[in-house]
Amino acid sequence: MFTYQLSVISYQLSDLSFKFTDLPAPHTPHPAPHFPN
Repeated sequence: MFTYQLSVISYQLSDLSFKFTDLPAPHTPHPAPHFPN
């Protein structure tokens, strides 16, 4: 049971890290023209 919770947590962590690494890539080009400084 404990190992199952660990695997679930690690899966959710990897999913979060994937989302965070996937999100900034397309969003980076957009803020450039938005902020003139």
